[in-house]
Amino acid sequence: MEHDENGKVSPIFIELVHQLHSRYGNQPAMLGDFGVSPRKTTKLTPEQEVQAIAKRKATRAARHTMGAKQKLAVKGVVADPVEGPAAVPANAGTGATPKP
Repeated sequence: MEHDENGKVSPIFIELVHQLHSRYGNQPAMLGDFGVSPRKTTKLTPEQEVQAIAKRKATRAARHTMGAKQKLAVKGVVADPVEGPAAVPANAGTGATPKP
């Protein structure tokens, strides 16, 4: 029963926290009045940033992902249709005759 109630309140609480963060930013005094802690921020060192960029680039290459502008540049090539045997009617070989 308590789990059901938490499921109803949780989205409202999460939205409230988002609103508080957007209004007060990371001001610990203001957020503390509401019992909310400031968002945690991490700063990467230049070496870590270079490594992260290299990893992102490698992942995009491995997964063959592209950005929106890159996707626009990709054009498909349609090969000429290959001449094959004539199309066989669906009722061929069954002895059935088509109805007019």
